[in-house]
Amino acid sequence: MKLCCSVDGGEGNIFLVSIEPFPKSVLPDELEDILNGIEILDITLERSNGEGNASTRVLNDISAFIASVFFDNPNSILYFYCDDMHEVPCMSGKKNMPPQAYRSRLFSRMFERYISANHVESVQNCPVEIHLEDRDIFIHLISTADKFPVMHAIGEAIIGMKEK
Repeated sequence: MKLCCSVDGGEGNIFLVSIEPFPKSVLPDELEDILNGIEILDITLERSNGEGNASTRVLNDISAFIASVFFDNPNSILYFYCDDMHEVPCMSGKKNMPPQAYRSRLFSRMFERYISANHVESVQNCPVEIHLEDRDIFIHLISTADKFPVMHAIGEAIIGMKEK
């Protein structure tokens, strides 16, 4: 299953969101038993055209698509890797912040805004930060309350992979 959504931001700005199963083979073997049928869904967010800021409407549309897939797949945990390879257009006031840190902050704000506006309870965003010598990595895991222990185990396993 791969689900995609294109969001038109106007003025030539187009954003693509895709959600597909995360390859479990990347994770340590000890997580296999913990997952117990839980599917990890990998979110990819990219700009396919334009360089303008994403409006609040665009961010809300992106959040609504991600939420609909998440709630349609109740046995899932969402995984979002903040891109560290591409600069963020219009980051003028945040020059001392790496693009992946900016994306992480934006993703958390999108999550918080969606949760608040839609009165969603028992869903948690778990940011994972990995500090390497050459760069920092930011990942977000999102799950419902019944999967919090699994989500946190995945986060710890990802951090533990840094040592390998």
